[in-house]
Formats: sequence, structure tokens, C-alpha cells
Amino acid sequence: MKRYLKIIGILAVLCIVAALLIYKFIYNKPHRDYEKAKAEFTIEASAMSFPGKLPRNMIIHCLSVLTLKPEAMFSSSSLLTPFP
Repeated sequence: MKRYLKIIGILAVLCIVAALLIYKFIYNKPHRDYEKAKAEFTIEASAMSFPGKLPRNMIIHCLSVLTLKPEAMFSSSSLLTPFP
């Protein structure tokens, strides 16, 4: 029985060490400051109706207000449109 407790204790310590290493090297990275970042380009909200065609990992300045269409709330495409 002592042997099982020793193995469980070693595994618990290894899990704690692994969790700390994951936190330090993966989760605790410096993040981009989006408040101070400049927009890479400006776009109208009507041009954003097809989210698959927008560039990824870029700061976009939108010139109008975006809203979600009620009928698109439960669809897989979730189109964004400007207020009328």
C-alpha cells in the first residue's frame, strides 16, 4: 500500500510541476496592447458581412456600428451588419 501512495505522490508532484511550467511558458506570455495599437486599415461595416474574407490577426478600424442579425444568431455564418 505504501508503494501506491509513493507513486501517487510522485505523480501529483509531477503534475503540479507540469502545470507551473505550462503557466510560466505558455499562458503567461506578454500580450499585444490593443488600446494603443494603430489600425492597419479602415473598413466599412457593410464590407464585413462575410467574416471568412476578413484578414486574420490584424487591427481593423470599423467606420460604423456592428450588430448581429437576429436570424443569424443561431446559424453557423453569424453575419455582422451595420445598424439601419
